[in-house]
Amino acid sequence: MTNSPTSWHNIASPSFQQDDIADKLADAVRRAGISAQQPVLELTESLLMVDAERTIARLHSLRDQGFSLSLDDFGTG
Repeated sequence: MTNSPTSWHNIASPSFQQDDIADKLADAVRRAGISAQQPVLELTESLLMVDAERTIARLHSLRDQGFSLSLDDFGTG
């Protein structure tokens, strides 16, 4: 498995709000035969402002699974 980022994926707010999003994404990359470091998950600033405690918990969970994260402001500029 290679660890360099190969694709970027926007994470929609409804998906990110799922408590098990990190586990679902980890399962998806395992089934695809890639490492969690390959896809970069793009999150919007507004997504991060909803329910700060749960958001932080999800971000930690994604990081613990090995995912790379990027902040994206989807067309606000």
